[in-house]
Amino acid sequence: MKSNLNKLSTVAFAICIGVFTANTTFAQDPITGKTKTPEAGMQQVQPAKQGMTWDEYKADLQSKYQKVMDQVSAIEKQATEKKIDAPEYKEYLNRFQEQAKEFGIYMKNADAVPVEKQGQFKEEMQVQLDRLNKAYEDLKDKWAALNK
Repeated sequence: MKSNLNKLSTVAFAICIGVFTANTTFAQDPITGKTKTPEAGMQQVQPAKQGMTWDEYKADLQSKYQKVMDQVSAIEKQATEKKIDAPEYKEYLNRFQEQAKEFGIYMKNADAVPVEKQGQFKEEMQVQLDRLNKAYEDLKDKWAALNK
C-alpha cells in the first residue's frame, strides 16, 4: 500500500511540475522585435538606427560623444606624461576641442527640439558628429606620427 502511495505521489508531483512550468521559459531574453548589436564592434561614424525613439537617439549620441572624449582624454594624458609640446599637436587638439564644444552645444539643445523638427535636428547632428569624428581622427593621426 505504501509503495502505491509513493508511486501516486510521484506521479502527482510530476504532473504538477509539468502543469506549472509548461508556459515558462528560463534564461531567455524577452523578445522585443529588435536585434541587439554588440557595442565593441561599433564604429564611431556609424549612423543612428532608424527605429530609435528620440530618447534612445539622444542617448546614442551622448554615448558616441563620451567615447570620443574619453579617447582624447587618454591622448592628452599621454602627451602630458611624455611632455610633448609640439605646436602641430596643440593645433590639432585645439581643432578637436572647438568641434567638441560645438557638438556639446548642439547636444544641450536636443531636449528643446520640437517633435516636428527632430528629423532636421538629426541631420544637423550627423553633420556635427562627422566633423567631431574627423577632428578626432586628425588628432589621433598626428598623435601617432609624433609617437613614433
